Amino acid sequence: MMRFFRLRNAWLSREPHDLKLVLAMILASLWMLFIITASVTIWATGFRLLGLFDTMEQSVYFSLTVFTTLGFGDVLLPQQWRILGVIAAVNGLLNVGVLTAILIETLRNIRRRQMRDHKEPR
Repeated sequence: MMRFFRLRNAWLSREPHDLKLVLAMILASLWMLFIITASVTIWATGFRLLGLFDTMEQSVYFSLTVFTTLGFGDVLLPQQWRILGVIAAVNGLLNVGVLTAILIETLRNIRRRQMRDHKEPR
């Protein structure tokens, strides 16, 4: 994602900035949503292949609640597999943290470039 924005840095740094910054935020947010959805789906598929849930819907629901550390507790893993739920929760927490850091760093680089180009004489 950072490479995508780096390649378009010249366009992003030219004025007007407001609409471009909003567009960059939307694209980055959609990218983050895609990554999180893919991660939840991978976990759900793993739970389903292990035979821990009867339906894919249950598996996705459990994966999503654990991955986001929401953890309603209405759908649980069998006793011998509970540590796997904790691992999925930690994985989700780390994924969201890393993706947030990438988003912030990307936006910081865009704004720094915009400010630098704005100060340079034309």
